[in-house]
Amino acid sequence: MSSHHIVRDDQEPAVLVLHIDESNIEFIQSLLEWSPIVIAVEETLEKLLSMDIKVDWVIVSESYFEKAKVLMQNQIPYKLKTLINEELNDAFEWLHEAGHKAVNVILKEFTHSQEVFFLEQEFLKNVVTFFESKRGVIAKQEKYEKWLRQGVKLSFVANSTKNLHHVNANTWEVKEDGMVTIIAKPPYFVFENLG
Repeated sequence: MSSHHIVRDDQEPAVLVLHIDESNIEFIQSLLEWSPIVIAVEETLEKLLSMDIKVDWVIVSESYFEKAKVLMQNQIPYKLKTLINEELNDAFEWLHEAGHKAVNVILKEFTHSQEVFFLEQEFLKNVVTFFESKRGVIAKQEKYEKWLRQGVKLSFVANSTKNLHHVNANTWEVKEDGMVTIIAKPPYFVFENLG
């Protein structure tokens, strides 16, 4: 067996695609490098399929269910689920039930209600969000550390920091290549500008 065999299980974080457009297509494709479980919703299913991306799980409304079955006929094996509450909650419950512990979530924007959901949910241990050229990770301990290059911009609310220059409001910039440290009351989000 080659070293490039495909294993679709919970080894890699699943990718939940709630939004797709020209600005994030390349980024989404980079997340698929290690063949994670790909979850589509009604809004993103047809676009993902048109890009020849293997979709594993789909969450759709009852009225779209039969159309989704037709669209997914060449994606076997796949799982199809009818929307019960809302896409984010249903996807997290489904991932938890299937034993997944991590997910990358592609969003159009990051709303306050989503932030509350992500910080309060207990389904998954590792949640990373991507929206508007930003990557958001949840710090679950008071101290967050990461090695970053000089000039990288971060957004967060903190009590204290190391190797970061305060730009404005909740925006910070890495002073020099190396470890940055953020101290805040957990859980909290740290957003990194990707572009």
